[in-house]
Amino acid sequence: MDEKQLKAAIRSQITSATGYLSDEINQARADAMRDYLGEPLGNEIEGRSQVISTDTQDVIESIMPDLIQVFTASDKAVRYEPVGPEDEAGAAQATEYANYVWHADNAGFTIFHDWFKDALLQKTGIIKIWWDETDKVERRQYTGLSADHLALLMDEKDVEVIEHDERWSEEAEQFLADNGLARTKTAGLPPELAQQGRVHDVTIKRKRTAGRIRIENVPPEDFLISRRAKSADDAPFMAHFRTWTQSELIEAGYDTEQVKDLPTGSGNFYNEEKTARYTGEADLDSSEADRATREIDVYECYLRIDWDGDDIAELRKVMVAGPSHEILKFKGGELDNEAISDHPFASITPIRMPHKFFGRSMHDLVQDIQRIKTALWRQALDNAYNVNNARAAISRKVSMEDYLDNKVGGPIRIDADTVAGHIQPIISAPIGNQIYPLLEYVDTIRETRTGVNRLSQGLDPDALKNTATGINQLLGRAQQRTLLIAQVFAFGVRDAFKKILRLSTEHQDKARVIRLRNQWVEIDPRSWNAEMDVTVDVGLGRGTRDQQIMTASKVIEATMALVGLQGGLNGPFIYAHHVRNAYAKFYESIGIKSADSLLADVSEEMSAQIAQQAGQQPNPEMMQAQVEQGKTEMEMQRMQMDGELKTAEMQSEHEIKVTAQQLEHIRKLIEFGHKQEAAEAKLQLDAYIANRKIEVEQFKAVSAARSRNLQAVQRYGGRV
Repeated sequence: MDEKQLKAAIRSQITSATGYLSDEINQARADAMRDYLGEPLGNEIEGRSQVISTDTQDVIESIMPDLIQVFTASDKAVRYEPVGPEDEAGAAQATEYANYVWHADNAGFTIFHDWFKDALLQKTGIIKIWWDETDKVERRQYTGLSADHLALLMDEKDVEVIEHDERWSEEAEQFLADNGLARTKTAGLPPELAQQGRVHDVTIKRKRTAGRIRIENVPPEDFLISRRAKSADDAPFMAHFRTWTQSELIEAGYDTEQVKDLPTGSGNFYNEEKTARYTGEADLDSSEADRATREIDVYECYLRIDWDGDDIAELRKVMVAGPSHEILKFKGGELDNEAISDHPFASITPIRMPHKFFGRSMHDLVQDIQRIKTALWRQALDNAYNVNNARAAISRKVSMEDYLDNKVGGPIRIDADTVAGHIQPIISAPIGNQIYPLLEYVDTIRETRTGVNRLSQGLDPDALKNTATGINQLLGRAQQRTLLIAQVFAFGVRDAFKKILRLSTEHQDKARVIRLRNQWVEIDPRSWNAEMDVTVDVGLGRGTRDQQIMTASKVIEATMALVGLQGGLNGPFIYAHHVRNAYAKFYESIGIKSADSLLADVSEEMSAQIAQQAGQQPNPEMMQAQVEQGKTEMEMQRMQMDGELKTAEMQSEHEIKVTAQQLEHIRKLIEFGHKQEAAEAKLQLDAYIANRKIEVEQFKAVSAARSRNLQAVQRYGGRV
């Protein structure tokens, strides 16, 4: 295939895709933007109500917070799954790095926000992910540099001196002035000033080349796709249209003469849709005032075509510009036409339509509702105006000037002796009682279609009469539709993070040091498996915040119950990292984005070590034998303890009798005046009682320990 054939093929694809979008998509998206902004419908009548119902805006803005929370509540909402055991460490590191690329290297939150809003409002949201190696030129000024410092600066790579001025330092200037020395001579200067007396002021230009992954939102009207595409991955043709300035094209390395010959962009590409987006703003047409800044239409095309003649269509990237779709050439004459492994686009749509690239937007669901509510609302207001300011039939005797001057309490002059018969009000029947139920009915239809009810938009006064449980259930059901949209969006997010992984492994040719969890970590993607699958966790946003907290608490209770049942963190059901993850989910549910500052990171390898140290992997037959042996020993201990208890009871009865006899003996000795003998007997009795107390406490301790063992046997089936 030659350049002429390629150009014809691209022109055909662009024309077909542009016509497809113009016929079916552009008008709908322009209407959606106008309805979202509350623009006039075009059927307004002067002097009548012109209010606009904003259902499109209300529905989208009610869904957005829940969608954003699903994907940003956790710092690991997206993670990579290892393909094999050797990928475990790489998957964990890739997860950390990809989330860092999304949120730190790029504006992750705003990308999510604009991506989701584009999809909800205009059928599809498009982002573009690519490896950017654009040279950055920095201009810096340095003053007062010594000769040594200037030499070091000049030795740096890609540094070009633009301006250079050599002068005396302030210290040397002062010394020369104080001593009356000529500024052109160094004679008479102290040695330190003679060496450092001359300084340099320079302006440099430094060029830096640092590749990184870049992500940007693509306006839906700037994205072209072929008619028969079912998804971005199987589309025969896609293109990103945007305007470049002449200066930008030349700086990007394209042939200067070709760029200068390209006509200025028409500014009419998707004119209706762009006009709706930029309502009230400056003219979109580029200016011819400065040729270097004039705008040129450029199409970044991705198409499957047999360029090399092997009868197999490969994916290629081709840059074309201008209304005639000229293929751009680099300064050496080479066409900007290269074979690539994947396209850079990731797309989402809120309501999928099988076998079609474009789904349905939230505006598609509520457009007719917004029109109906606008009409009913206007009629209700017009009726209220007519009721409060009714028209009247007047005779020629009435002063027209007074009648038209509609001041509150203003008099109306009548050229007659009586007023009767000269002013006859025309009564308008109030229709509010019929309009307001209709508005309520239309709102109910909107809630049924979208899943967005009034409770999710703000507290209904009637809700105060309901129980908190009932409100939570109602909100939870309303969020099912939002959760479904989030699960559909998750496929687009998964595709985006697959591209991040692929670009990192293909283009990052050296390790990079980044800050993760308050520590500097070296990341080297070259060892990762680019085929790792991506998992997107969209379960966190399900239900209200109270329901999420309750669910996470129940998970912790169940986890700890299993820990108790198995006798520790040594399995077989629960290990240390499972407990850590359960508590991490709880912290996320209460609004703590990352639990790393509260919980130590426990990997599966660490859990295995803990289980191994606890001797968690015994032989099943040996374990059963130990269980049976434990049961036998515990039964013997129980029988022994029962016998000892009976013996202790009999001994206690005997000791009580002996103690009573000794007390009676002491009493008689005292009665007959034998006080010395009574005192000795009392001392013997006290010593006997003290010894028995010690023996009783020891017996109680042994009995309690045996009792605990028996309880453990009964609870865990003999495993001690």
